[in-house]
Amino acid sequence: MIFSSFVFLCFFLPVVLILHTLVRNSYIRNGLLILASVFFYAYGEPVYVILLLLSVLLNFLFGCFLDKKKSIGCVSLAVIINIGLLVVFKYAGFIVESVNVLLPQSAQLPCPDISLPIGISF
Repeated sequence: MIFSSFVFLCFFLPVVLILHTLVRNSYIRNGLLILASVFFYAYGEPVYVILLLLSVLLNFLFGCFLDKKKSIGCVSLAVIINIGLLVVFKYAGFIVESVNVLLPQSAQLPCPDISLPIGISF
């Protein structure tokens, strides 16, 4: 679903805005926005919803741990994991192709054909 699409402008956005306006409880509002966001993401790329949810959960847990114990190791691990996901999904093909240039023809690595999840660079 694109922000300028008919489905988004005429159905998704009005429904979410109306529900958000009608609900007064901030916890329910936040839950509504989370569910709407996951639905919006799944509408465009349902294959990677689990990856999105695991990444959000992991970052939430890192944030909770950092709130209790300020640790440079925890921050480092969180950054390494997030950049690792970015490298795997965005740059794996480039890295393998670059390594294949250096290898002889008989030792070529198969180039992964991984589609890029929506919004991973953000």
